[in-house]
Amino acid sequence: MKQEKNKIEEIFNSLKYMPENITVDIEAEKRDFFENLEKKKRKKFIKKYYKYAAILIIGVLVTSIYYSQSNLKNTLQELSSKTFIPKGDTGKIILPDGSSVWLNSGSKLTYNDFSNSNIRKITLEGEGFFDVKKDKRPFVVYTTKNIEVKVLGTTFNVKAYPEDEKVETSLLTGKVQLSIKDTSSQKNIDMVPGEKVIYTKKTKEIHVKKDSNIESEKMWIGGKLIFKQETFKDIANELSRVFNVDIIINDKNLEKEIITASFTRSTSLREIFQVLKITSNFNYEFNNNKWILTR
Repeated sequence: MKQEKNKIEEIFNSLKYMPENITVDIEAEKRDFFENLEKKKRKKFIKKYYKYAAILIIGVLVTSIYYSQSNLKNTLQELSSKTFIPKGDTGKIILPDGSSVWLNSGSKLTYNDFSNSNIRKITLEGEGFFDVKKDKRPFVVYTTKNIEVKVLGTTFNVKAYPEDEKVETSLLTGKVQLSIKDTSSQKNIDMVPGEKVIYTKKTKEIHVKKDSNIESEKMWIGGKLIFKQETFKDIANELSRVFNVDIIINDKNLEKEIITASFTRSTSLREIFQVLKITSNFNYEFNNNKWILTR
């Protein structure tokens, strides 16, 4: 039950991304929500309840908005353009143009009203797999402040979490143009299917490589965890998002180790650590709701 409550907490926390013109007391709504939740003693009810928490919370907010905004239609359009997936979950949304986006754990997506624009703008923080409908209007995904992906119709994966050391773009079908803007210049890369571009934030290095198994880049949608030549630090970040738990690495050399491995979401974190320990030789313990990794 504690895990379910944590997920509801994350949904409420995501509401800080609401439009500034909406004046709703989020803390008061959260307090009322949990007070009502505590009245329900059956665990089965609570587990079912959190799955619909986002819808119920938005419903409460929409009611508040109705009485505080004169232009309800425009307000709801702005509210519906922001999507947040809590850690431990994945989700799929359909954009106004019919394009599909699958979002990985801890991801945020923001998009404009496509109907009144000559460009389809998307902002992604996290990981998303895109299946873009063909349209004469460009479809542009903005990740960090200096990276954008421009397409017309294609399927591709973008991984751009703020805490990760790299930004990765993988093209499965179609064509995309990847723009990487530096302080003094801009580099445009025209990608073809089967290519993966890796941008390292700290060094600003760009690596373009062919991947014969490019389809594996979207396997997270089906519950697979695929790590190919990843640093232990980035793997720990990914596992932290997937299992919604803090993972602390108390060894700098361990953070830098390069790992290739694959698991499923149904595998427990303890089992994953047992496998990784075979090659990386580290100790792990669960203490104060955190996994601590040491050598």
